[in-house]
Amino acid sequence: MVLLMNRAVLMVLGWTFCWVIYLTSNSSMKFLGAWAIYTICWGDLPLQYIMSP
Repeated sequence: MVLLMNRAVLMVLGWTFCWVIYLTSNSSMKFLGAWAIYTICWGDLPLQYIMSP
């Protein structure tokens, strides 16, 4: 349960990180780049948390 909470927090931080870069750069490519960096750094794809029931 604690691990799940931590992963949820990391996902939110990742989302925030990506959106900050997107808003400051105003470029969708940089958003995708930030998303890729986040995914590589944390070793999993945050999208699976959104898609999972």
